[in-house]
Amino acid sequence: MTNMTLTELTVIWKKCLFCAGFVLAACFVPFKADAGVIFVSATAPASQFPAIAVSNNPFAQQALGVRFQITQTTQVDAIGVWVYHNNFTGPGLFGEIFPLGLGRTSFAASSLAQPSDLVAPLSLTLTPGFYALVIGSVANSEWGIPLNGADSVGVTSANYIAYFGGSSFPNPPYPKWQQGSDGMRFFIDATSTAIPEPSTQMLLGLGCCLLMTLRAVCRSRKARQEY
Repeated sequence: MTNMTLTELTVIWKKCLFCAGFVLAACFVPFKADAGVIFVSATAPASQFPAIAVSNNPFAQQALGVRFQITQTTQVDAIGVWVYHNNFTGPGLFGEIFPLGLGRTSFAASSLAQPSDLVAPLSLTLTPGFYALVIGSVANSEWGIPLNGADSVGVTSANYIAYFGGSSFPNPPYPKWQQGSDGMRFFIDATSTAIPEPSTQMLLGLGCCLLMTLRAVCRSRKARQEY
């Protein structure tokens, strides 16, 4: 069995460089997969009542939310809540995701006197960690979030949070955040989830590079033997 020529080694080396460049480029391009709704706290309650108010006035300042965990980098596209509007008040429902102050989105004006899913776009990227989705309202706008939905797997009463303030709540201890009532429906929609991590992509790419190199060496030796 003869040794490979300089030309053959050069060809193999160029293939290795090409594969290495492809692997490095892939590490900077997120690989995406369809995700859809990635979190939902509970099913839609069967009845409009009992419900708890979302309001912002001198008498009662109330915001409601739920805590959740993200386990991989995720591109969020929208948030939603099962809610109805007190039509005697103005529009002004909004939602935020904490703790990083990543952005607020406003829900469209609604005359829904009966509960339904209300969705608002919110584009942001969440890295792994713990967050809270909070729904609140502007001044002179009041909404109701029904209770008694069936909590999703992994969601308990400890996940729900509520902010209470205003003249109807004694000071101290209010205003403050505290544990909220369970069975409220909040959800987060994401059209894509970034996977896998760059280190995983690099390992897969280097493995492919090695296989291509070994294949080229074997083909070259076989060709020389037949010759």
